[in-house]
Amino acid sequence: MNFRAVLISLSFFLLRNLAFSQSCDNQRYRDSVFDVAKTSDIIFANVQAIPAVYVSENVTVSQNLFMDIFEPSDDTLSKRPVVIFAFGGGFLIGGKDDEDAQTYCDSMAHTGYVTVSIDYRLGMNIANPASAVRAIYRAAQDYSAAVRFLKEYAELYRIDTNYIFTGGVSAGSFSAMNLAYMQEADRPAETYASGGLIPSPDLGCLHCSGNSYSHNTKAKASLNCWGALLDTSWMELNDNTPLISFHGNADLIVPFGTGFPFTALFLMPEVHGSEPITERANHIGLYNQFHPFAGQGHNVWGTVVNNSFVGGQTPYFDSIFQETKEFFYPFLQPAPPLISGSFNVCVGDTIVYSVAQNLGSTWCWEIQGGIIISPNIQQNQVSVVWQTTGTGSVIAREINHLLAISDSTLQSVTIADCVTAINSLTDNYPFVIFPNPVQSGDEIQLDLPSCKSVTIRITDLRGKLIMEEVGIEQTLINTLLLEPGFYTVTVSDKETFIKTTKLIVY
Repeated sequence: MNFRAVLISLSFFLLRNLAFSQSCDNQRYRDSVFDVAKTSDIIFANVQAIPAVYVSENVTVSQNLFMDIFEPSDDTLSKRPVVIFAFGGGFLIGGKDDEDAQTYCDSMAHTGYVTVSIDYRLGMNIANPASAVRAIYRAAQDYSAAVRFLKEYAELYRIDTNYIFTGGVSAGSFSAMNLAYMQEADRPAETYASGGLIPSPDLGCLHCSGNSYSHNTKAKASLNCWGALLDTSWMELNDNTPLISFHGNADLIVPFGTGFPFTALFLMPEVHGSEPITERANHIGLYNQFHPFAGQGHNVWGTVVNNSFVGGQTPYFDSIFQETKEFFYPFLQPAPPLISGSFNVCVGDTIVYSVAQNLGSTWCWEIQGGIIISPNIQQNQVSVVWQTTGTGSVIAREINHLLAISDSTLQSVTIADCVTAINSLTDNYPFVIFPNPVQSGDEIQLDLPSCKSVTIRITDLRGKLIMEEVGIEQTLINTLLLEPGFYTVTVSDKETFIKTTKLIVY
């Protein structure tokens, strides 16, 4: 056997497997693996807004709404998931530059998401419940405009529109959940035109404000940080937007249960916080998680005033960030692959294992009890030579176009010793095959000692004859008919059984 050829081939296998194992263990979306590039103040909508000094519902001014987009630096993916986040402030104060919104978006972008901090309209008469309802509705309209804008320019920002996640904090969470669960038929009566001494204009439909882009605004999942809904019955059996909620049970700003914002009783509309939202989600079978914080008030992760944390973020920020990552990740993952192939084998068998082919995906394979001899182990099928008796296994994971990794599928394999041992042969003369291992389709050369005619037989490890040739010294044989696997090469003349050796084809 040509030792140098074997060494080169084995080195190739080791380097190949090392490179592939690194991609199989990537931590994208689960850990901070990128630097971040931020693009600020992108206009996504133009709206009629309540001015800074509230006069009435029919006194409005034209206002541009802006977003900041955070992207992973030096990212090679052509499509990435996006997380959209809205600030808090009781529909009276705050903006996309609030430190908690900026920090959250920056942190998620470090893991590989595109993230977006958005503005929405502020302003209401705090002594008028109808005005508050209109403010909540306007913010939901603006959230819709932001989603539609990002879908319209998905190619520019390399966003996969099938993987849009929404969320917000406090009032921003109201907006995200209203967008997720409110239908046009749920639109509050207060948002239509009203007469009287001081009339209110019709605010229009939920998805027709701010810009003219027409897109579905459904999210893959949503994040609720101490927010509420005007009506939990908006969450219906056919709603399929999973929700993760965080809320302090001593919150006096947005009720943990059912109550009035700012504990203002009749001055504000009654709303339903994270506890009844969770109860409703459980009742209709909506997948959700709820993380209550005992003894904590509003702004669990830190209070923001004038766009900045007062006294810094609390330790809860990191835990909320971590829980959100873990909640979102399964919605990025492909399903565990279903492995096809033979699971009762013999030592020496070469078996092809495969999973369904999905566009843009690669696969990770692990074998116990055998070795992979396929030149590319990231394909949806591999050839395995089984080597050790007992119970082995085939393990497969899929990496989709987002570089999200599926959970593993493990299939046990029973490996029996069902190959008849081949007796060693006398060394009548040196017998060398090179290269060995050889790639299927390449030529091998048999270095024979003399010019006498010999018969060359190539059998698989079950003894099945695959090839038979009559040759002389320096015989060249093409391996095109040999699939990847282990073979026995036997050389004999008319009188004497001469020599056997093993051949590895990959």
